[in-house]
Amino acid sequence: MVTSAFLKGRGHATAFRLLNMQNKHRYLSVSLVALLIVVSGTGCSREAKKNRYLERANRYFQTEQYEKAEIEYLNVLRLNPQNPVAVSRLGSICFEQGRPGSAFSLLRKAEQLQPDDLDVRLKLGLTCLNLAGFKQARDEAVYILERQPTNDEALLLLAETSLTPKDMDDMGQRLQKLASQIEKRPGFQLASGILHLRRQDFTNAESEIKQAIALDPKFAAAHHALGSFYLARNDPEKARPAIWKPESRSSKESRRKRQITFRRGIAWPKLHSSRGSTTTVTN
Repeated sequence: MVTSAFLKGRGHATAFRLLNMQNKHRYLSVSLVALLIVVSGTGCSREAKKNRYLERANRYFQTEQYEKAEIEYLNVLRLNPQNPVAVSRLGSICFEQGRPGSAFSLLRKAEQLQPDDLDVRLKLGLTCLNLAGFKQARDEAVYILERQPTNDEALLLLAETSLTPKDMDDMGQRLQKLASQIEKRPGFQLASGILHLRRQDFTNAESEIKQAIALDPKFAAAHHALGSFYLARNDPEKARPAIWKPESRSSKESRRKRQITFRRGIAWPKLHSSRGSTTTVTN
């Protein structure tokens, strides 16, 4: 009787323990599900925030409100430091605003994230040129031209970085090959003019630059080139009308091309140094 009661008591205790364990497991399961929901919700919220920042940043960037765009892109990077759009656009903003040090760091990172983005490579090449990194600038130009042989800006960048006889010969061969493939283009003529300047062939250089202007009278880089050419030859009277034409100061595209060409002492180092002086043209 006692034994039966004892066993019955143990049975109740065991059943209680089993019930208690089931409740604990149920509680843990519910807690785990709740935790997963919270974590998932946090991830969704983080992604939604990033997308909102990115959408606003892109909108500001498209309308050239660069200060506002920069703030929003930085917000994106706080949530996703490897976001390729934010990195490349920040690099472009620094490039457009004339901050070469920051532009180089950001565009270099953007190139690593998206190696086939040719616009990033072009801006990085231009930035390297402005920082006197001629070899890297040339490497970027070559990479672009291997994929887009008719890219005018890359042609101009390559011409600008043709400093040695070997580089000049390579540039000449590229232009000769392109001449048989495409019709005359302003960028092609201007690149050819720069190459003639490098080779101290001033007559053909002037002719090629003028042909670029004839093909596109609004080609600001060509006007600026012609004015700089006359400055380098110590002829400010001819330089003034070319440099101060409205065409020579218009459009973002032309501003970018002017970063490639015609900074005295870089575009024509020998010609400039042989003069030993600088001539200033005023409006």
